[in-house]
Amino acid sequence: MCKVPLIFYALQYSIGFALPANGCFHDKLCILEGVEQVPIVQIELIEGRTIDQKKTMAKEVTDAIVRSLGVTPDAVRIIMRDMKKEDFAVGGKLRSDQ
Repeated sequence: MCKVPLIFYALQYSIGFALPANGCFHDKLCILEGVEQVPIVQIELIEGRTIDQKKTMAKEVTDAIVRSLGVTPDAVRIIMRDMKKEDFAVGGKLRSDQ
């Protein structure tokens, strides 16, 4: 049973991840039978965020995971991927065309 709080589902929704069938944001974020896993968060962003914005996001996501899962900040892994505006589309329209 996934122990990830709603904040991660909201984060997931706001950045466009799809929930897997088991309802878990990522199996590495679940605590199964009391055994902690190393939390790994993958975030895809459309290009244009500053380094300071990414630093702030990394800190806030880490803090949320530490609070909710009871792990240390050093255990949290965050992977950020920037994508070009022409590599993302909504409703059949490239983000670069909007």
